[in-house]
Amino acid sequence: MAHPTDKPTIKAVAKRAGVSEATVSRAMNGSPLVKPETKQRIESIIHEMGYRPNILARSMRTNQSKTIGVVISSVTNAFFTAIIGAIQEAAADQGYSVIITNTDENPDHEKAAIQMLQGHMVAGFIIASTSRLTDYHALLGPDPAVFIDREPGGQADHDYDTLLVDNTAGAQAVVETLIAQGATRIGMIASGVSTAGQERLRGYLRALQAHGMPYDPDIVYFSDVQQTKARQHTSQLLINQACDGLFAADVTLIQAALAEIEARHLTHIKLGAFDNVVWFDYLSQPVTTAEQPTDQMGHQAVNLLIDRIKGRSSQPTMMRLPTRLIKRG
Repeated sequence: MAHPTDKPTIKAVAKRAGVSEATVSRAMNGSPLVKPETKQRIESIIHEMGYRPNILARSMRTNQSKTIGVVISSVTNAFFTAIIGAIQEAAADQGYSVIITNTDENPDHEKAAIQMLQGHMVAGFIIASTSRLTDYHALLGPDPAVFIDREPGGQADHDYDTLLVDNTAGAQAVVETLIAQGATRIGMIASGVSTAGQERLRGYLRALQAHGMPYDPDIVYFSDVQQTKARQHTSQLLINQACDGLFAADVTLIQAALAEIEARHLTHIKLGAFDNVVWFDYLSQPVTTAEQPTDQMGHQAVNLLIDRIKGRSSQPTMMRLPTRLIKRG
């Protein structure tokens, strides 16, 4: 006799519903082969008995799960936080769960995260790469993957679906807005992230060129990926280099810059940034931004990956999504 605390099994559900275990499994997976009235009866019994499928056991049988592994370089970055929410929403809509890992921009942590997720038999990966030097072919093997925000690097650029934004155009639009607002000497704190950092620098340079302003390499500072010197760079640009405008290449850099600007009581600076967060609307110091389509990127990444998982795609695709200019000041 079963103990009252014993967990109900699929066998018990099938017996009570008067169907096979295979029929119960099909009903839970939404198979059209199960009649609607049978599916409804099974779902009612599952709810009544409190049955929960053993996802790990099912993964071991099929050598795959309905789980997506998400490898993010910095979960504290507002841009990635927004993308994670969109990924979770889109995955849930298609019956997938999500495991999120954080690499802190460290390639060794990224490798360990991918290997851990492979141990959980995830169906595929969404990755914000930490380094273009990583051998993703060797690391991922046959596992499907979609890269977001950064290109994987090398031959992998052409072998995986990749979702980027138009970094160059977005940065150019922000810097041109600062020029229109009256800034005549615009410094930049460039990101250390490979793809986005170089493309946003290109946009900055194009804006200067379009308005006949000279490029001064002394007012372009390159941040490391951890942004440890962002406040120091801000002080050097605005005090030592007498810049009256500042373009920060991502949201974490502008946050550090704002802290330094507030500490030094600087009020005359024209500010621009890549990425947008809602609290920028309430700042006394206006910040013009290029807003990234995080919802679209997260949803599209899930759709591309599931197409790969189900074998519905052929050639890898590279997509660039437009940014939206938000003028302030």
